[in-house]
Order: sequence, then structure tokens, then C-alpha cells
Amino acid sequence: AQPRKHLPVVFLWDYEYILIMIVFAFTNGYLTNIVMINSTRMVEMHEREKASSVIATMLSVGLTVGAAVGMLLVRLL
Repeated sequence: AQPRKHLPVVFLWDYEYILIMIVFAFTNGYLTNIVMINSTRMVEMHEREKASSVIATMLSVGLTVGAAVGMLLVRLL
């Protein structure tokens, strides 16, 4: 569709983008695991199941909202 908008090139080579995505993937996975493990340790024994459910739900909500915002930003650009 016309008119097209051209954005400046931030990463000149594909490997730069791939490397950044790999770093983001590992840090996201690492931090998510740390939160999931430690969140159940911080609550009392009888509340652990509820805490796990809340953390898993919030993770799902966060991933869904992040994906929606990402798609919106792509359309805006």
C-alpha cells in the first residue's frame, strides 16, 4: 500500500538481530524461571498452590498483552 514509510536501519547485519533475540530469549526464560521458583518459596505452605496459579496467570496475561502491543506497534510503524 502506498505511501510507504521507511524507517532507519538499526541493525546492518542479520546476525546482530539474531544475537539480540537469542539474548532476550535466554534472559526472559531465566528470569521467568527464577520468579516461578522463588514466588512459591516466599508464601506460606498452605498458599503455595494459589500463588503458583496467580503467577502462571499473570505470566500468560503479560505474554498476551506483550504480543498484542507488538502487533499494534508493527501496524503503527
